[in-house]
Amino acid sequence: MRNERLMKMKKSLIVLLVLVSALLITSTSIFASQPLTINLNGTVVSAPSDTRIVNSQVMVPLRWAAEQLGVSSIEWEPEKRNVTIKTNQDLFKIKILASYINGLEPRSIDKEAEMWPLPEKVKTIDLPRLRDRQLVLNLAAGKEEPLMSPLTPVLTITLTYDNASYTDVYAVYSAENHNGHIYVPMDWLAELFYADVHYNEATNLLSIQAPDLKLIEQQIAAIEDILVPNTPEEAVKLWGRGEQTRSGALQYAALSTELRQQADKLIRESGWVTGFSSPWVGPMTIKEEKMLSDTAVEYTVTFPEVTSTPPHPIATEKMVVEKLAFAGKEGWFITEMPQSSGYGIIAGTYQNVLVALSDVQLFLPLPNDWTIERTKHGFDLKNALGNTIGSIDQQDGYYLPNHSETLSDQKITVSQGESHLLVLSRSYPAASGVAENWQEVHALLPFKEQIWIDLCVRVSPENDVEQLKTILEKAITGVVYYQPERPLPPTETGSGQPAESTEWEPTIYTTVNNLDGVSMTVKEGTASSTGLTVEFKNNSSSQCIYGEHYWLEKKINGSWYQVPVIIDGNYGFNDIGYNLAAGAKGEWAVDWNWLYGSLDTGEYRLVKDILDFRGPGEYDTYYLTGEFTI
Repeated sequence: MRNERLMKMKKSLIVLLVLVSALLITSTSIFASQPLTINLNGTVVSAPSDTRIVNSQVMVPLRWAAEQLGVSSIEWEPEKRNVTIKTNQDLFKIKILASYINGLEPRSIDKEAEMWPLPEKVKTIDLPRLRDRQLVLNLAAGKEEPLMSPLTPVLTITLTYDNASYTDVYAVYSAENHNGHIYVPMDWLAELFYADVHYNEATNLLSIQAPDLKLIEQQIAAIEDILVPNTPEEAVKLWGRGEQTRSGALQYAALSTELRQQADKLIRESGWVTGFSSPWVGPMTIKEEKMLSDTAVEYTVTFPEVTSTPPHPIATEKMVVEKLAFAGKEGWFITEMPQSSGYGIIAGTYQNVLVALSDVQLFLPLPNDWTIERTKHGFDLKNALGNTIGSIDQQDGYYLPNHSETLSDQKITVSQGESHLLVLSRSYPAASGVAENWQEVHALLPFKEQIWIDLCVRVSPENDVEQLKTILEKAITGVVYYQPERPLPPTETGSGQPAESTEWEPTIYTTVNNLDGVSMTVKEGTASSTGLTVEFKNNSSSQCIYGEHYWLEKKINGSWYQVPVIIDGNYGFNDIGYNLAAGAKGEWAVDWNWLYGSLDTGEYRLVKDILDFRGPGEYDTYYLTGEFTI
């Protein structure tokens, strides 16, 4: 499913804040006339040995500083050159506050026009500032020319949290090793632990103040008190703005206590940041408002899933909002999410699933514990245990309602035409000679004349006829057809085997090479069946970052398909980032023999993601391709 692939891609980067600098060996250091003084949480402490000032940044020993700021543990893995720091759960609460700030901060006039507005009462919130200046995490050592890429990081820092599965991974390029101790610029204490760090060069005083966690809890409580929705529509729009700004905290504030408990696992995995950099949630529309009672309203909401180029598929969410008592006052909160989009912190009873058939793509609302798996002829439907329970494929008129095995036929009119919800009685002689009998429920979605997209599920004790009819009726009424820019080639006819193209997954990268001024090409003479070198050029004014991740695709019948990997099971890439500064060039070499083996002859392209980086947590993801022939 597209959302799962995008979620995996999202998790593989895990908030990788890559900021590039050279390892400082010959950097000019400032030795003040008076010794360095360190004020830590209001108390003067002795400066560790080898502490020095480089380019107005105090280089501090990481272990010493982390322990002073109360981390649970810190471990050094020399073979991986990785430092793993475990913090306490209270520090994780700062991410909640950061998420609220991100969702509540006003955007530009044009951007606000595309987003759901906040209620007037929010204007009374005095949003705190977690940092009062731009952090300096990399030291340029006085060099005026941009650094060439790629570079190898000095080390990586992995930050984990008690009782949270979310992990931050940072690549550090400005660090020093003195007598076996790692020293980093002082601003890393602000980046990692939200400490208030300042250096006064005139007095040679370094001030380090740990965050006031009690104050942060009070600030969160004050924000949540003001955000209690006064109307059902206010709750829906609070949730929607949270999706548009990728603020898990705003979404959380719109949920009932029970749904907050359901969302707990996801927000601990995501660090309170939801959705994707691309596609993102576009302007939202309330398509239907249904009064269930005086204290309950059901909403149907739609929005485009926006990328840099159209067309944009439409996502649908359904939610029930009820009037409840909360924290000594009454408010309206989301109590049910019958259909989710994958952009929020609640999975919902149903989720939108992408089904890419040969010449059409569908977004089907299916139960959130169902998955699909591509086969040679279509897709298998699987339940939470991984057992096949049905299928999705294209059919001709064979399953029309006048078939002799039809037990019932419910006609449902949708935008594409008349759909059929069928119950069929099936039988098959078993090998033992005892006939096997069963029932199936079919959702027939009109596609072309006498061509149907057939969603079939077998009746079982877990899913009886009425349950399946309810599920498949939702699929019929909620389906969104999305015509791809380039139709996929059909399966070959007259052959016992499907065409090569239908055995491989089609590309999910329909929009590529659209980052203005930035290009990636295959270096001449380097392409072989097991690897190549690409050249990057950044003629824009932006800083860009790319990593070790890549994908190979092959052109078949004019369309791109994902080359299957040869590895069984899980695999991954090093979380290392390379800087591509404005005006810079770079090269990156790859040997894919371990992952794809040796390629056959044909036309291929290498796909790489690249970040348009504006600052910590502020970036957009684009995809570059380099084509080559074997």
